[in-house]
Amino acid sequence: EYNFSKGIRGKFYIPENEIELPVYLDKINRLFYSQLAKNRKESISNIINNVLKKDIEDFNKISKKIVESETFQCRNASILLVAHGIVSQAAREAVEILRKHGQKVGLFRPITLNPFDYATLSRLAANIKKMIILESSTGHFERIVKQKLYGSTKIETYQKPVEPISVEE
Repeated sequence: EYNFSKGIRGKFYIPENEIELPVYLDKINRLFYSQLAKNRKESISNIINNVLKKDIEDFNKISKKIVESETFQCRNASILLVAHGIVSQAAREAVEILRKHGQKVGLFRPITLNPFDYATLSRLAANIKKMIILESSTGHFERIVKQKLYGSTKIETYQKPVEPISVEE
């Protein structure tokens, strides 16, 4: 049995920004960047950080140009279906049927997942009562959608891994 009565809280705590995370490179990358670091007389960490910063900068620049999504019947929707790929076809038909029965349902369909159109989805989420994420997977799409929206609206998920989702569902 352990006695922690004389323990000191936080004694071994190190704030996140002070922790150095190890990065392991594949052999071919390690050899390439090691040689580059040697030739430039720089640290391998500095070179890799600069490469990553440049990649992130390039991705952020191009993201605005390539992000794509589609909305359907969202103007006065109180429920928003969020579906991607083949599931969105069934969701679109479901929206049409529900609209004919007087339900205020809309559809948000991201065409690109990375980058994801959070700007459009956030704007839609601000005006709805409930969002339903539909996916034929085990939560990957749900995590992408919730990444920046969690807490902004009520979010439910309907998952049916490896099986198609029908219009009736």
